[in-house]
Amino acid sequence: MKLYLSPICNFYAYTLLPIHLHFLIKIKTEQEILDILNETDKFLFEKYKADLPTYISKQFSNFLNSYARSFNIVYNRKGSLFINNLKRSLVKEASNFRAFLFYIPKNAVHHGYTKTIGNWTYDSYNALIEIRNTMLLREEVFNWFGGKDGFLEFHKQEVFLKRGNLMSNKLL
Repeated sequence: MKLYLSPICNFYAYTLLPIHLHFLIKIKTEQEILDILNETDKFLFEKYKADLPTYISKQFSNFLNSYARSFNIVYNRKGSLFINNLKRSLVKEASNFRAFLFYIPKNAVHHGYTKTIGNWTYDSYNALIEIRNTMLLREEVFNWFGGKDGFLEFHKQEVFLKRGNLMSNKLL
């Protein structure tokens, strides 16, 4: 993520699940991306300065391919890891941003991998609420809820389980 995505986007939330993953990101402004490219890689700057959408797509492709290669090495497997193309949703209104900030960590509960938000190891919830270094824009996230306490309170709401897709109790 840091290598491929941090030059092009800001991070707000994520979850990595066995069946899919979610990121809440904001693509940086054109000027921010160009400035980073100009400082770090003159070749890529010249190649993509007139076509940033291609550069951004390439960075996501590189990230997902790198993740798949690493996953395959760790789990001694070969072949594709991702079946479908990348899907994305546009956050159009402030209320959508808050909804996504709830939707992402509640996914592990919704799919039956854990019982409560905050118990899934592979999401951003604890990285946001703990005091440790993170690439996540913690203060921006909290500001959407009126502060950390508002964030915590908002995430106490009930999560409904997805029917027919519950994991065994071994993972709970």
